[in-house]
Amino acid sequence: MIERGPRKVLEPGRGAVEVATPQEPLAGGDDARPTVELESDLLGSIWFVPDKWWGFRAAGREDHPGACVDFSTSSSEATLLKGTGLKARRSGRHQFVVEPTATNGLRKVTAFEIKPWHFSGRKIALLQFDRLIGQLAADDLKQLREELERVFG
Repeated sequence: MIERGPRKVLEPGRGAVEVATPQEPLAGGDDARPTVELESDLLGSIWFVPDKWWGFRAAGREDHPGACVDFSTSSSEATLLKGTGLKARRSGRHQFVVEPTATNGLRKVTAFEIKPWHFSGRKIALLQFDRLIGQLAADDLKQLREELERVFG
C-alpha cells in the first residue's frame, strides 16, 4: 500500500480536486509510487467521473462513466464523453451504445453522448488510481472517435 501525505486542494474553486501529497522518496532511492503516462494511459480509459465535473448534481448519484476519446499532447487536454444507462438516456441526442465487457468494466449497457467534454490531463490523471473502470475496446474507441468527427466535423 502506498502511504499518502497530508491532503491538499488543487485548482481551488467550484471544481476543486482534493489529492494526497506525496511522501518523501522511499528508502534506498527506489520510488515505487505509480505514475501516469498522460497520453498512453488516458486514451481509451473509462472512469467514474464525479457528477460535479459534468456540471450537475443528482440525488442518489455521485458519478457517471466518462470515456477518454482524445488526448492533445500540445495542450495536455483530455476529451471525454459522458455515459449513462439506457433507461436514463435522452432521445434526440447523438449517442453511441457500448456493451459491458470484462475489459471495459461497465456494469450495464451504456450510451455515451457524442458531446465532447474537455478536461486537463492532470485532472483526469487523478482518477486513474481509484476511479478507473476499464478500457474501451479498440473498435469501440475507433467508432466513438468517428462519430465525434461526423457530428462535429
